[in-house]
Amino acid sequence: MPTHILHADGRRAADMRIGDPVTYEGRRYVLRGLDPMGVPDRRADIEDTDTGELIRVPVAELEFLLRPS
Repeated sequence: MPTHILHADGRRAADMRIGDPVTYEGRRYVLRGLDPMGVPDRRADIEDTDTGELIRVPVAELEFLLRPS
């Protein structure tokens, strides 16, 4: 169960994993893909957990749900 939220720019990019739970605009999604590290204004592919819809959004606008260590 997630314990708190961290904005994408506050999380080390190397820690982002495909399948991580994220929120975007208050809705829950699953991270499905990421632009390479060297790409300016990186974007992510995320899947809506309710509908299965895939969308592409700026990584900086994502919030990652962190799990306890």
